[in-house]
Order: sequence, then structure tokens, then C-alpha cells
Amino acid sequence: MEFIHLLGYKPQVVQSPSVLGYGRLYNWYAVNTGKLAPTGWHVPTDTEFWTLITYLGGSGVAGGPLKETGTTHWDSPNTGATNTTGFTGKPAGTRFTDGTFQTHPNTGAEYWSSTIANVNSAFEHLLNYTGPTFYSSNPFYASGLSIRCIRDNDNSNTTVTDGDGNFYTSVTIGTQTWLAQNLATSKYNDGTSIPNVTDNTAWSALLTGAYCNYLNDINYVF
Repeated sequence: MEFIHLLGYKPQVVQSPSVLGYGRLYNWYAVNTGKLAPTGWHVPTDTEFWTLITYLGGSGVAGGPLKETGTTHWDSPNTGATNTTGFTGKPAGTRFTDGTFQTHPNTGAEYWSSTIANVNSAFEHLLNYTGPTFYSSNPFYASGLSIRCIRDNDNSNTTVTDGDGNFYTSVTIGTQTWLAQNLATSKYNDGTSIPNVTDNTAWSALLTGAYCNYLNDINYVF
């Protein structure tokens, strides 16, 4: 299904199966609650990302099989994109620690891991429009990044809904099963609402979990 916000569709809750667009952006404090992923799933550890990367041939080439092909969502040239895994990685923009948003969102996709890097930052993994790389970095906790959840080892369910009722599909890559869309929930898996923080100053001061829509615009989510 194409990026349905282009049709003017702005659901708050998806009651029937629908493939999501770019999803929402979360700070790492939301990740660290352990309640962000749908039940039976979790935010991947840095080690789990490296398992994926190793299976796909290393960080220098792993991005190609993970990226959506073409330039509908990615900036040109989107080098090396094949999407042979069905992961369909899309660039979803980021929010910086000062609360401002990335100016050119279609150049990269950034995914939080649940692994702490140091006292101020956690590991992420990034896809880029200029090549087939999938590499690691460690942004500050207050950064707003995308989430791709991975299935718990003891869970065989492949039909996934989040706390808002949004529907996700999944894809198995090697020994791992991943969501095939970015997370878009506004609720933790215990039903608690995640604060939607739109103000830049308030975002930069956060020490607790929050989400936002890129440019604070719901059109980028679905």
C-alpha cells in the first residue's frame, strides 16, 4: 500500500488492517520504559541489530537489502537499495535534542536500540540514501528517532497491533522476525498514554518518555 497520508487520510486509530507510513519519533526514555513495543515484541538491542547486519553481509552492504527501493520516499540516488528482505526501510526524519527537526528527512532512517552506550547516549543504527551501509552511532537520549520492533523468541504470532489498534505486518530475516513498518503507537503496551511533546524547549528538557510526529504533523505518521 502506498503512503496513505498523501490521500488525505488522517486516522487517530486504525480499526482495520492498514500498512503504516513513516511512524512516530520517540526519545530514548520511552524506549527505556520497556513498555513501548507491542506485547510479544521489543525494541531491539544493539546485539540484535548486529546479528541482522552480520546475516546480511556486514555494515558496508546490509543497508541495501533493508531499504525501500526507488525515490518515492528516499532522496535520489538511494544507492544500493534492493529491499530483498521486505524490511522496507523508509527515511522518517529525526528530532534533535534541542527540539528542532531534521531539515531534509528523506536522506536517512535512524532506529533506536535499547542498549545504553554511555551515561548520555544509546546506540542507534542508520540507513543512508547515498549507499548500502547500515552503520551504528550513539545519539543523546533526547533525540527523536524511529523504532522497528523485533519479535520475542518465544512468540510465534505474526499479526501485530499496538495500543492504538494500528496494524503491522512482519518479515523474517535469518533467525529474526521484525515489524515491516515503523512503530506509530501513542500508548505504551500497558495502555498508558505516551506524552506527545510538540514544544522545542519542553522536548529538550525531557528526562522521561515522549513521542512526536515529524514536524508535529500527523500526515507523516500514517
